[in-house]
Amino acid sequence: MRGDVAFAETGEGLLLKGIESYNIGDYAATKKILAKAIPLLTDKSSLIEAHKYLAFVYIAYGENQKAQDEFTEALKIDNSFRLDAKTTSPKIMEVFRKAKVGVVAEGAISVITKPEGAKVYLDNNLIGETPLRQDEVSAGQHKIMIKKRGYEVIEGEIAVKDKVMTNIEYALSESTGVLNIISEPSQADVFFDSEPVGKSPVKLKNVSAGSHIVKISKKNYDDFEKEMVFNKGEEKGLNITLKKRLVLIGPITEAGQTEGRAVARKLLIDNFKDMQAYQLIALPEEKEAEALKQSDVNIKTVLSHFLTQGGKDIKLKEFSERLNSELFIIACLIKDKAGPKLIFTLFNSEMERPDIFIIDLIQEDVKQPLTKIRKALEFQPSLSKPAEIRSEKGIIIFNHFISSVKEMTKDNNKETAGIGYLNLGNYHANMKNWKEAISAYNQVASANKTGIGRGTALFRIGEVYENLNYWNEAAEYYYRAMKQFPQNTIDSNDGEAVSSASLKRLKRLHSLGLIRERYW
Repeated sequence: MRGDVAFAETGEGLLLKGIESYNIGDYAATKKILAKAIPLLTDKSSLIEAHKYLAFVYIAYGENQKAQDEFTEALKIDNSFRLDAKTTSPKIMEVFRKAKVGVVAEGAISVITKPEGAKVYLDNNLIGETPLRQDEVSAGQHKIMIKKRGYEVIEGEIAVKDKVMTNIEYALSESTGVLNIISEPSQADVFFDSEPVGKSPVKLKNVSAGSHIVKISKKNYDDFEKEMVFNKGEEKGLNITLKKRLVLIGPITEAGQTEGRAVARKLLIDNFKDMQAYQLIALPEEKEAEALKQSDVNIKTVLSHFLTQGGKDIKLKEFSERLNSELFIIACLIKDKAGPKLIFTLFNSEMERPDIFIIDLIQEDVKQPLTKIRKALEFQPSLSKPAEIRSEKGIIIFNHFISSVKEMTKDNNKETAGIGYLNLGNYHANMKNWKEAISAYNQVASANKTGIGRGTALFRIGEVYENLNYWNEAAEYYYRAMKQFPQNTIDSNDGEAVSSASLKRLKRLHSLGLIRERYW
């Protein structure tokens, strides 16, 4: 009570706090908060979530019987509640299966078809291909559908009984429908009911009666997707023209980025709006942050480099734009003593040969460089022939980024050298060159005796091992980072201390049953 006013906490609010505490590894707080939340919750799905996370906490503490009791409570609320075995640790799944006994009535099904290799859908969910056995199927009526390309679809219902195996056998009959597909441009990838069937133009035989999804995809173009319904033995044609798509994305909205947004977006729109081959779209602000997250992490590496080199005199205002997931552009408005500049960075889909264009924002100089960028987009989407545009004044190639980072590693100033190796390690980690990343991170320690960056380097090595599913090795490096350099901070984690970030990772690995030892 504060000022004679009591603030009542809601069950939903406590549930969110409890889940948040669990995610950061504070199990003691999670246990207290969820125990307080459960009596206040009325929504069934929220109650199930509360019991589920409380069970997770008990498993982390090794109290499996209490965890089983919590799972049982969740199943009593809704006996269709399940955990995904693909994303849940075996230890948790074992406890959950024990909780189901006596609460959930389940049987099993066996499905055999002639010929084999047919996809089996149970209640509209794909469960595998024939021949198959599916355990843990809830007792009762279920819809079943059998699909195999070139054969007629079989649909029906089955009754599953508790602790009983239901055997199903089907003889499939060949279908006789035909679909002819033509696209402009040709050589586009064609998918029929999510299966690749070749490149356009293509003729599909043995199309079964019923509804089918056709998808046509080609680099640098919008995907085309259509549902088509066939009668038995029917022949149909599909002739489509694919569209190129240019999506403009503004900067993540932050204080001081308004000018960067306005200048960069205006320049792009003015210079791209007459490109007939492209469909020009501008994303609304509320979707920009989400779209930026989808861009390749190497873009972040380049920006980090510019920020490191620029110091306090440079204000970076950024926005990113994607061309159908194949070509990325990032435009940065930089203000320095020499005047404003606009930097365009072009990446191809493999991030192999990006180019960086630096343009002075003087009105008479703007149009020509941007015209060159347009030509790069129109004629060189893979950036395979950048020679003609490399001679332009102010252009630097992405290799300069790598070479300048390597120059930093040779600097007599050990702090600069350490930052250089850290940048190089980040680059290789982003490119998934794991061996090179570890080598660069290891150099940080020997290059920088003062300790700056060494904790971050150890933490990053832990991340590399975690990406490789070497859980124990990852834990060792997280522990070393936490103990040896607790005050180092990680820039990409909003300046979070290495000790805090490492502890979260260790608790997460332990809670998932991936490591046995407790490091805290």
